[in-house]
Amino acid sequence: INQRVVFLRAYNIRNLRFKRAPRYWNISKHQRQKNRGGQTVSTCLPDLQYDVYKALHYLEEYFYAPDALATWNKARVMQWADPFAAQLFNIVGRRR
Repeated sequence: INQRVVFLRAYNIRNLRFKRAPRYWNISKHQRQKNRGGQTVSTCLPDLQYDVYKALHYLEEYFYAPDALATWNKARVMQWADPFAAQLFNIVGRRR
């Protein structure tokens, strides 16, 4: 998750260097779910959430294969809280 946050912030710095508008806004990790307007809509803690071009709101979840059911239930709650948010799921391997 930390590597993804660093990538998003570095991409913004690169765009600023070339005098382009930043692409990713309001990058946060492990904070209460917010909608695109910045209002708290749920007590769920998405692994990563950000806005793309201040227009699209993304929620990212990283999970292990055995935790798939719990992650799916959490995703249903997050989708109910903010139906206009796009959700990305990433399987990160096996827990040892």
